[in-house]
Amino acid sequence: MQGAILSSACDIATVDRYQTVNMPDAARGTLKRVGTGDPRHFYIHLTNCTFDTTADDIPLPYMQIIFDGDEEQGMFRLAGNVSGIALELLDRYGDVIHPGEAISNRDLIVDDNRLDFQLRLRTTMKALMVGDYHALIRYRIEYF
Repeated sequence: MQGAILSSACDIATVDRYQTVNMPDAARGTLKRVGTGDPRHFYIHLTNCTFDTTADDIPLPYMQIIFDGDEEQGMFRLAGNVSGIALELLDRYGDVIHPGEAISNRDLIVDDNRLDFQLRLRTTMKALMVGDYHALIRYRIEYF
């Protein structure tokens, strides 16, 4: 006889699957002077899963999250009629999440099955040009 005990995959709360994050307006002068815009917080809420965090909330070794999107200087490229800025994605600790790279396991310690993130504008080395922008960032959760 042989077998396995498996953890079930999590579901993503319906409201979190396709989120629109409306960024605050940013003044060109402030962006040039400070280099970043005000952050906008968002989260992914996981449901129908259980995490074994009996050992003082150790990171989840069997799950990883990867954010994908068009890359520009380690950030997420913006589309539209702007230049000189990109979107920077940060984890709950303020560390930068790069497109296509798995988030470190320490970021997967969850409170109430909620993963917290933030987005902010960051200037690039290009000339800063004002206008409207948008971006599409996809995420995937992998289990292993």
